[in-house]
Amino acid sequence: MLGRKNFEGIEGYWPPVADDPPTAHVRDRAYDRWQIDVEKVVFSRTLTGVTAPNTRLAKRDVADEVAELRAGDGGDVLVLSGARTDWHLDGITTIPSGSLYQVHRRVR
Repeated sequence: MLGRKNFEGIEGYWPPVADDPPTAHVRDRAYDRWQIDVEKVVFSRTLTGVTAPNTRLAKRDVADEVAELRAGDGGDVLVLSGARTDWHLDGITTIPSGSLYQVHRRVR
């Protein structure tokens, strides 16, 4: 799960990295391959569509999207968050459904 700004930043930088062995570090190429293959849900009020592989726009609120992801077979839900995403996540950490049960904040 990620917001529009993170999505646009990732899509603006990472797609060609996997195909550029002479200049990209092997670690970066591996991350890029993962980034392409992993399912991504983008939260945006302004985007009308996305064309990146394995990417879709969220159609519902955060809690409902998290519940759907957790009900699937994909495993853990990773949130690449920005300032606005954190605000939304704080609101669902205590919802009765337990859709999101742990939030790790990491500041570099």
